[in-house]
Amino acid sequence: MVFGTLYGWARETQFLMLLVLTFLLIAAIVLGESVARWWLRVYAKYRVWKPYFRAEFGLNSLAYPNFPSPARFLVNGDGERGSEIPRHAPKLYRVLVAGGSAVECYALDQEATWPVLLQRILERPENLEKLGASHVHVGNIGKSGVGAEILDCILKRVLPCFPRFDAIIIMVGASDVLRWLHAGAPPTPPPAITAATLDEIFGCYPLRPFGPQLRRTALAEITRRIYRAVVRPTWRHGSFGSNLLAAFQMRANALEVRTSVEHFEVVAKNFEFYFRQALCTAQAKTDRLIVARQPWLAEPQAGKQRWEYLWHGAVGNVFREEVKVFYSTQVVCRCLELIDERATSVAQELGLECRELRSAIETGFNSYNDLFHFTPSGAADVAAILAKVVIAGQVRH
Repeated sequence: MVFGTLYGWARETQFLMLLVLTFLLIAAIVLGESVARWWLRVYAKYRVWKPYFRAEFGLNSLAYPNFPSPARFLVNGDGERGSEIPRHAPKLYRVLVAGGSAVECYALDQEATWPVLLQRILERPENLEKLGASHVHVGNIGKSGVGAEILDCILKRVLPCFPRFDAIIIMVGASDVLRWLHAGAPPTPPPAITAATLDEIFGCYPLRPFGPQLRRTALAEITRRIYRAVVRPTWRHGSFGSNLLAAFQMRANALEVRTSVEHFEVVAKNFEFYFRQALCTAQAKTDRLIVARQPWLAEPQAGKQRWEYLWHGAVGNVFREEVKVFYSTQVVCRCLELIDERATSVAQELGLECRELRSAIETGFNSYNDLFHFTPSGAADVAAILAKVVIAGQVRH
């Protein structure tokens, strides 16, 4: 009888202890999640790319001929595509480049991108002497799809997280045209930024929404960040570029090719407004702001049919859906000319250094893989041109 009473008491005690431990565990998780969310909202910084992100892309040789493969994409601890910043360098000359996919250097290996090549040129002993520096760092926050409005959003949020730069280089414009044409060239510019697009714009940001699902909790986000920083895992993509070949084929099989466009003034004004704001934001964070005018491929003597079948004038997203209607490449180029005129006008109005690149880059598919994106040869040309601009301007200063 006594034994049964003790046994029952022990079982009740164990149950109570288990209940208390369960309650404490749940309380600890809830408290930890609350603290994690508070920390991320108060101390987390805006980053274009996830810090320490690593990727390798095996490139389709038909889509990307003469490109090094696999193409490596390496992000430093500050969310820039580039090497780690030498923070203890006695005289660091720091450059930031920003813009769209031509700045990101979409599909190019890390060492073939023009920002990395620019850093290599500026690091030469004779150039370090001209710059009055012991080290040079070029950080790249360019990202595909970034037009003037998104660039303004990025700079307003990212630049406060960085110290002052010696130079900032901005190249933007193509995405403004493409987004408008993808929407069918409406009489009002399509919105570039919504709550849903923040995840596409920023790899990390303080206001990221959290949810009850495990992967959407703040604790999971912090765990992922620690894992990337410590383990440095590499995400590998087997065959990159088949969707690009499909896009070229869509253009070749298009049911309608539009050869004119209306309402372009609305997108030009929208670009001008946000481009001016982005430049003013950047001016406050650097001694030198350089506008690198967005170059694009002129109609080549060789490969004319390939040029005509470029996908950039699609009415719709060729990478997510079947598209049957396109604007001609000539229309896209005319729109780019008008955007380039606005960019030049704004830069001159603000008294900024403004460099035209297009005439100095070899025309043809040796320099461009499509209308905007550089081949390794084209990227090398851009790096050499901008290195001369940086050095010459610094010497004058």
